[in-house]
Amino acid sequence: MHALERLRHVVRGPRTGVHAPPRHSRFRVHSRPRVALRQLGRRLAEAVPDERVADEVVTVIRRCLDTPYVAVEVGARDASPVLVERGARTRRMLTYLMVHRGEQVGRLLVGYDEDAPIERSERGLLAELADRAGAAVHRAGLAADLRRTTEDLKKAREHLVLTRDEERRRMRRDLHDGLAPTLAAAELTSAAAADLVGRDPRAAEQMLERLQHTLRAAIADIRTLVDELHPPALELGLLPALREHVTGIWPVLAADVEAPDSLPPLPAAVEVAAYRICQEALMNVVKHADAHHVLIRVAAADRLQLEILDDGVGLPRQRTGDSTGGVGLGSMRDRAHEVGGRFVVESMPGGGTRVSVSLPLGG
Repeated sequence: MHALERLRHVVRGPRTGVHAPPRHSRFRVHSRPRVALRQLGRRLAEAVPDERVADEVVTVIRRCLDTPYVAVEVGARDASPVLVERGARTRRMLTYLMVHRGEQVGRLLVGYDEDAPIERSERGLLAELADRAGAAVHRAGLAADLRRTTEDLKKAREHLVLTRDEERRRMRRDLHDGLAPTLAAAELTSAAAADLVGRDPRAAEQMLERLQHTLRAAIADIRTLVDELHPPALELGLLPALREHVTGIWPVLAADVEAPDSLPPLPAAVEVAAYRICQEALMNVVKHADAHHVLIRVAAADRLQLEILDDGVGLPRQRTGDSTGGVGLGSMRDRAHEVGGRFVVESMPGGGTRVSVSLPLGG
């Protein structure tokens, strides 16, 4: 039995004594099928779970109208993400806005063939159905956004775990391949010197001198590892550390820090990320920007805001944005994302480059 016939059978019972509607109407609009679709619209908006509403709307419309294409988009713009679609797109397309509380939340797209247009009465039914489903599609869109956000958060956490694991492996490698052999050699040297003290004091003295050089190298390696974990300049706070750092590059580049007198207490991870990002950004300016001046702006309210602006040549088009760039830009972006922040680098219209960073101050 045709889908329309099944629908009519449910609504009106058997077709005894009923005149067939005109054959040119694809939907064969009749008062009772119209009532049935209105009831269906109310059921979609009120009873069907939100995540199934778009699928129900698309399935019912395509079955009743026998159209080649039906889709529901979610969003307030044209060409928004497709939530559900059935069939293949056609050249002819009807578009119905789905509205919730006066705001567009999606679109209903119905494609048809040129030789079988959709009549005005049928279009009225589609508009009514789109209107009925607006609130539910809005909720479905929010649910889809939540799923995407959850997936993004999951990926960010996985990236953070991998980054930390890689950092641990690097430190383990540095300790195992660098510091451990150095200390082992120092132990052997000290033992040999102890054996020579009585028999050959001069040779023992030379060995002790070599031991001093070995221990100095080991201390330097330890300091390097410690500095990478937490820069010693930050012991006085982020602003003094930044001002001290820009003072060091004044011989090659004029640099200034524009900031309030003080900042609220910063989480250690955020403070380190902000300092390292500024260091990397200034290094990029020195190496690549051909700039005369660079300015670091710092502000804090509910988030720590950083801007690094230079008057150099700017960035190539393919390096602007949040997700592309060389190793230095990638490092800055990763440091921001690891603490839940945002990072954008862009060329300014008047020339130069702007690095914008927003880092959370919460836990």
